[in-house]
Amino acid sequence: MLGSVLFHQGDFVAADLELRTAQSVHYSPDLVIPKLAALLLAHAPYRKLIEEYANTRLGTPSATADLDTSLSYAYAMLGQRDLADAALKAALAAAPDFEPALVAQARFVARAGDPDAALALAGKVLQRNPRSVEALRLQGDVHMYLKSDPDGALADYRKALEVD
Repeated sequence: MLGSVLFHQGDFVAADLELRTAQSVHYSPDLVIPKLAALLLAHAPYRKLIEEYANTRLGTPSATADLDTSLSYAYAMLGQRDLADAALKAALAAAPDFEPALVAQARFVARAGDPDAALALAGKVLQRNPRSVEALRLQGDVHMYLKSDPDGALADYRKALEVD
């Protein structure tokens, strides 16, 4: 889908146009809505993301997990921890191995002040997918900011750059 490609290239204006066009011609909501939610998350209108999609139900587990993960981040950015946790729990219930939700879980654990648990969760993601840039970046951030281990952080960031 062109909107998805444009999003990943960083052309958010064109991605929004293409995704909304796909939505208007009744392209599968399971493909379009998670990408629109991610687009809103990238632009930071968190309330708009929640208003538009909090009550949306999609047809496939991966689409549901994708949308719920974006909602979880939006709630977290607005300081609504209980709703963020509930959305993340729903994402993992829909698709227990959904990588972005697992990374979000590790990120939330890190923010709660448990770097060892965050590293363990990121490690689980990397066992499944050693090329997970987000898990490698998260590990680097935990090593740098929570463990005061710049050498470990540098190693993780280098790995992330190698696979990206």
